[in-house]
Amino acid sequence: MRKTNEEYISTYSKERFQNAFPFEYINGIYHMLRSEGAKKDYSRNLFNQIQGDIKLQMRSVLVDWMLSIGLKFCKNPKTIFLGINLLNRYLCKKSVSMLKLQALGAACIFLAFKYEEVLLLKAKCLEYLSDEAVKVNDIKEFEYDILSTLDFDILIPNEYDIFELMCIKHQFSEDEIDFGTNLLLLFLLDENEMDYSPTEIVDAICMLIADKYHNERAIEFYLKDVEGIFSTSKDAARKILTFFTFTPLYKFDSFKHISNIIFLKKTQRIQIQQNQNENENNSETHSTNGIFI
Repeated sequence: MRKTNEEYISTYSKERFQNAFPFEYINGIYHMLRSEGAKKDYSRNLFNQIQGDIKLQMRSVLVDWMLSIGLKFCKNPKTIFLGINLLNRYLCKKSVSMLKLQALGAACIFLAFKYEEVLLLKAKCLEYLSDEAVKVNDIKEFEYDILSTLDFDILIPNEYDIFELMCIKHQFSEDEIDFGTNLLLLFLLDENEMDYSPTEIVDAICMLIADKYHNERAIEFYLKDVEGIFSTSKDAARKILTFFTFTPLYKFDSFKHISNIIFLKKTQRIQIQQNQNENENNSETHSTNGIFI
């Protein structure tokens, strides 16, 4: 039996998303983020028009490298999504040479760390992680160029901002949230990701979660699509399934990191469950002893 919305927000969601937003304004934030997240100024067609020296496959390789860094050093998942969002927007506004592409990715993740993380990932560290293919001066030059090109409009809603709220709306369990987060991260590797807004991608992910875990609340929400509002999200869901079906994900370093994280989380949950069972058994033993003493 699922909890009511108030009970859910006051327990599980506050523990998981307690620093994300003030819960007393959750309804207004929900509508604002979905509305702003439906807008985007990047696409594959725009990318191909602007870029001459680099291809979409090169972007996927760069995103894989950025994801690997993020999964190792980020404490906040929003950092990764902000970095990729900056990359997508910049690549659809300004041409970049192949030799400078990794420096651009390093600068995007460097900026994202400044905005979202408590501990900053230093530019010198990024130089080391790139095997010195990227220099500190290149990162600093691109940092200024990114900010000026995007008119300092950095903090726009990304996929994870919206996903947090949809987790509350659909009352997703911990397994459902982890499954959705992993789908969101891996879909960043697909070039089709550029054709959909953050809101459309999150709705697509939520549909897949609802289908896999039979979440009745989410299923009911998306079945009410009388006006065809979610038609693009349904198309995105099909693209996501196609990507995971036909793409050899084992070739991506970020997939290996995510697989390790999933394994560690499952191991921790099994250990926690075993400890809880042992504590329950111990308490039953003590209470039984108390009866006979």
